[in-house]
Amino acid sequence: LKSRGLGDVYKRQVLLREATAVCPEVAQAWQLLAELLWSRGRNGEALDLATRALDAIGDVPERSGIALIRARALEKQGDRREAADSYREATRIESTCQEGALAGARLLRCLGEWRQAANVLTGFVDAHPDSESPQIAPALHQLGRLLAGPLEDVEGAVAAYRRAIAADPELRDARIALAELLAHRPECWNEAIEQHRDLLREEPARIGSIRALLRISHGRGSDLGVATGLAVLRALGAATPEERIQSPAQPPVSPANPPCMSDPVWEAARRIAQEAAHEIAEALGSGGGPGSSEGETSESLSLIHI
Repeated sequence: LKSRGLGDVYKRQVLLREATAVCPEVAQAWQLLAELLWSRGRNGEALDLATRALDAIGDVPERSGIALIRARALEKQGDRREAADSYREATRIESTCQEGALAGARLLRCLGEWRQAANVLTGFVDAHPDSESPQIAPALHQLGRLLAGPLEDVEGAVAAYRRAIAADPELRDARIALAELLAHRPECWNEAIEQHRDLLREEPARIGSIRALLRISHGRGSDLGVATGLAVLRALGAATPEERIQSPAQPPVSPANPPCMSDPVWEAARRIAQEAAHEIAEALGSGGGPGSSEGETSESLSLIHI
């Protein structure tokens, strides 16, 4: 089409329709026409054409792209079930079709078919030609969410999250999910601490990580770790009323001579307080926020230098 200078959308459409009528076995013509209709917002026509195309062609590579367009159009008109099947067809033909796997699993999850959704994701990961490709990381993350949630397979979820991170270390959502999950497993607390430390290096005032370390401190009976965690939450203005009452009136250790604690939970909490200094100072400001006295603000600021 380009070689003939037919840049006009109407002319391209006419030519492609002629091609599909004369040579219905030419899958590329079907795919180009379906993509053209979809890109122009003509969803109904794209759906009808894609459906006819899939009936006309065999298991050729173009079938995956046509199935994708059909799935998108079906989803747009609200037919989740058939859309999920069409997404699955796209992935069946092209094992690296990430959209087909993720979108198909998402629709099945919306339909409450959690096991089927997990099977779609697992099938995509297993069939992918590169078992370490970053492309499989989002699928593994979504699989982990299903396993950790409705499927109640914590071991499987941990394995999925770890593999997702190995495939794509920059996938922050998977790192957060793994850290949160490990914090609920006493046998994994040391690893959880390391995971949350990494997250806190990137976001020093991350409340979720501070609370996870506080939970571990409670579980280990570390009074010093609990006191520090409560103090940091109070300094950040994130403590609940009960936590404010429980938090220490004075820093647990002297700010002038901070030790390196042997308890890894307390040491992690101490580092949080150090690394969060800039963020906490900005959050508190000179006024200390609603309901804060000047003395309380000064006390909070002193805590961040632990």
